[in-house]
Amino acid sequence: AVIVASNGAMARMNTLHPIVFARFKHWMAHLADRDPRKRKRDELQATAVETVVSKYLPHLEADLASAGGPAVLEEDESTK
Repeated sequence: AVIVASNGAMARMNTLHPIVFARFKHWMAHLADRDPRKRKRDELQATAVETVVSKYLPHLEADLASAGGPAVLEEDESTK
C-alpha cells in the first residue's frame, strides 16, 4: 500500500493481509486468559474488517483462497 503524508510525500507501507488480521483477532478473542474487555474489542475489530472486505474488497477473499491462504489459527496447549 502507498500512504501520503500531510506534506504530500509518498511512502510504501507494508502490513498484514486484512483477512489474516481478522483471523488473528478472532483467535485472540477466544484465548481463555485474555482480558474480557480486550476480547470484546478483538471480536469487534475482526468483524469490522471482515465486513469491509466482504462489502468493498471481495477480490481479497479470492486472492487469499487461491494462494492457499494461512490456516485458521488454533489455540495451542500453552494458551489454554
